[in-house]
Amino acid sequence: MKYVKSTVKKYSREYSRTLKNGKKKKYSTEQVQITVAKEDNIFEDGETVLILPSQHITEIETLNSLINDLKSNNKSLKDSNDNFKATIENNNSTIYNYEDTIAKLKHEITTSEKNFKKKIDEEKTHRHDEDSKKIEKIQTELLETNDALIKAKDLNQELENKSSKLKLDKEKLKLDKQDLKRKINSLEDNIKSLQSNIQIMESSQNELSKLRNDHETLVHNYENIKTDLEKSNETVSYYESVNKKLKEFILKSY
Repeated sequence: MKYVKSTVKKYSREYSRTLKNGKKKKYSTEQVQITVAKEDNIFEDGETVLILPSQHITEIETLNSLINDLKSNNKSLKDSNDNFKATIENNNSTIYNYEDTIAKLKHEITTSEKNFKKKIDEEKTHRHDEDSKKIEKIQTELLETNDALIKAKDLNQELENKSSKLKLDKEKLKLDKQDLKRKINSLEDNIKSLQSNIQIMESSQNELSKLRNDHETLVHNYENIKTDLEKSNETVSYYESVNKKLKEFILKSY
């Protein structure tokens, strides 16, 4: 905004006029003159100007400074706006590129998902076939194992029956052994009695000879019974050994 300083001068005068009724009336006029130095004359002829008192000059200067600041800020804002526009255009281009890249990636992801799903389905089918074969093999092995268990149970039952029979035979042999022992004890008592009689009847040769014969017979019988007892003991030991082996076999089967 352009402005200049000038001087204001006021001129006034009074005059009177006679009215139609013959009376006189006084009038006063006032004229204001503004003088501008030649070097400060920036106006055109007939131009409308604004005149302000000098006490407002500080406000005018402040407003002028404010206007200049606003112009500077406006220029900065315009430059920033231009920069923002350029940035937005660049961002729009970048966004378009990103959107295009995203669309391509989505297409690739969709294709990959289809291929992955296809591979999974193929793998499931392959695994299902393998699992079916494994299940059939396991079922066959289970059937074979079950048959083996049934046979083992039958064999175990047979062994238990034999073991029971051996126990009975063992008990019978024990009874026979006890009976043989009683007979041996009885024979030993008889032998002792005969030996005593031999000593007493030693004076009689015939009687002694008879007693000796009886003694030899008893000794022979004793030897036979003793042999039978040894055989019986061997039989008992044999059955005890067989029974022990059967028990060990049964325990291992379980």
